[in-house]
Amino acid sequence: FRFQKFISDIAGQDVKGHSGQIEHAVKHVRDWLSDCSTQKNIPGHDAILADYATYLVDIPKICQKRRLSPSKLTFNDKTNLIYLWMAMKARE
Repeated sequence: FRFQKFISDIAGQDVKGHSGQIEHAVKHVRDWLSDCSTQKNIPGHDAILADYATYLVDIPKICQKRRLSPSKLTFNDKTNLIYLWMAMKARE
């Protein structure tokens, strides 16, 4: 009931805790997407975490080329860099 009171958007969802651990959060979100999405090619959480680790290594280099400070990125900067990184990975 407390979730309905404060976050009505998640009504009917099976809320799962992640204890502040990114691995748990990624697994829960990935499994939820797998259950709810019409896409059938969602990678496993281990693959997502591996991609994220690669992203964390690559992003400072991309920021340097674009003359951006990784610690001062806006939400739009981050979004644009994620799209750029994903496009770069798709070409590999």
